[in-house]
Amino acid sequence: MFSNSSSSTLAVGGRSVMNAGDHMLFPSTGMQLLSSIIHFLGVSILAHCLSRRITIEHLTSVYGFMQLSWPRLCIVLVFLDSWLFLFVGGILIFGAGMELNDTVCSLGVDICIAFYATSKVFIYFFLMEKVYLVWSPTTALSRFKSQVYVWCFVAVSIYSVVAVVVVIGM
Repeated sequence: MFSNSSSSTLAVGGRSVMNAGDHMLFPSTGMQLLSSIIHFLGVSILAHCLSRRITIEHLTSVYGFMQLSWPRLCIVLVFLDSWLFLFVGGILIFGAGMELNDTVCSLGVDICIAFYATSKVFIYFFLMEKVYLVWSPTTALSRFKSQVYVWCFVAVSIYSVVAVVVVIGM
């Protein structure tokens, strides 16, 4: 479970306690293989979903981007954000080795928080649009003149401030 180093582990209450020189590793090669298979399947499935969404939305041209509605763009951005999270996470875990370097481990935590927060913001923007459509179907008010949309935007802004504080506080 732990790497072989010159420092020893101390048994306390039947459990092993790591000394400062030890690093956490995968418990076995089989677990590392299983983890990498699950990871690469996730990247592949998200790449498939992203490519299907890009094809459906006709995003292969500038005209396609210009015709895209805001909620559909949010869905594409959630897929892209999730794919980037898994891709970068795979590079950090299986390429750089998060257990071998404190900087890489710290970067992994920061990237995890950043990708999680941005995907939540895109999902909330999508849901804001749906709330606006349900609560303001007959009025011709613009989004920022609708009280429901403004309240939703304030709530998402507060969430964004919390995410920034978490990243700065680390």
